Amino acid sequence: MLSAFDGAALSARTPPTSCTGKVGGSTAVAVPHTLEDDQAGSILNESSEFIRARRRFAAIDVETANAQRASICAVGIAIVEEGEVAEQHHWLVRPPDGYQDFSAFNTRIHGIRAADVSDSQAFSSLMPQVSDLLNDLPVVAHNASFDIGAIRLACLASATQMPTLHYSCTMALSRATLQLPSYSLPFCAEALGINMGRHHDALADAEAAAQIALALLDREAADDLDALLERCHMRWGLLTEVEWLRSRFSHGAASAVKGTQPANPDADPSHQLYGRSVALTGDLVVMTRQQAFEQLAGLGGIGQKNVTKTTQILVVGDLNPAVLRPGEAATGKMRKAFELQAKGQQIEVMSGYDFLAMLD
Repeated sequence: MLSAFDGAALSARTPPTSCTGKVGGSTAVAVPHTLEDDQAGSILNESSEFIRARRRFAAIDVETANAQRASICAVGIAIVEEGEVAEQHHWLVRPPDGYQDFSAFNTRIHGIRAADVSDSQAFSSLMPQVSDLLNDLPVVAHNASFDIGAIRLACLASATQMPTLHYSCTMALSRATLQLPSYSLPFCAEALGINMGRHHDALADAEAAAQIALALLDREAADDLDALLERCHMRWGLLTEVEWLRSRFSHGAASAVKGTQPANPDADPSHQLYGRSVALTGDLVVMTRQQAFEQLAGLGGIGQKNVTKTTQILVVGDLNPAVLRPGEAATGKMRKAFELQAKGQQIEVMSGYDFLAMLD
């Protein structure tokens, strides 16, 4: 079997040129060589401390009991202060009423069973604590459409007050700055030299998302998340009691393959699937392949039945997302995608789990 890295190119786009340097893992303003060493060191330290102080945010991850995103059964949060993970929080919770069935597929992903949460607090009783913890912090999540969308739906299902969240997506930020075979959490973490815990443990994934955000800040020489989003041409997402604005590209998503046209030219060009050619293999959990193609077309994407030279995304519908990581065995269509990557084609492999969240 072909490994997910065999023949697949792993590279990073060249960071923008700037007069910056790295000190202790933080970005600092470069100092002219004419300064004395002690004076230069003082300036670097002051700049580094200033930038670390601006790197204050939270990362969040949720896991669900079944294919319904309202069925949240675990929440993980990592709080970043001065450029370092300062707090970690993890809870198992009972999903809202009507969403408490645990599917075998989801249990294979995260290992949580109904018995594991039977004595846990309800999701509705946890949310005020989560809101207080996040307070006014900006939030990141990896594939934020899934996590933020799940929080929204679980709040609606349990008649719980919606938190106010300004958020962004480390998957989208990675896609804007790196060139990888897949932008799943394990691929992004490995590309940035991050050692992550067990994938789909809510706390391990939250901490990995935090570390990815910090690594991208360093890589792009950005002082804070505002600057990073600006460099990636992305806008903040916003969740409130009355609205949900997605975190998307601020002036249109990635370009379509030359010669192809969006399936719906009136769709939102900032959506990450707009103009993208997407091949789908395997079965999706909550919809047929035809229904998925119809939703994709409504968003301006182009559905494909097979992987071709114009394919930009391969969705493996029935793939356990926990195994979409470097070194794992690949399916036939995944092997073809990796072979095309090795020849220079920019094609991303994605689980159906992540694809469904992007259809929002």
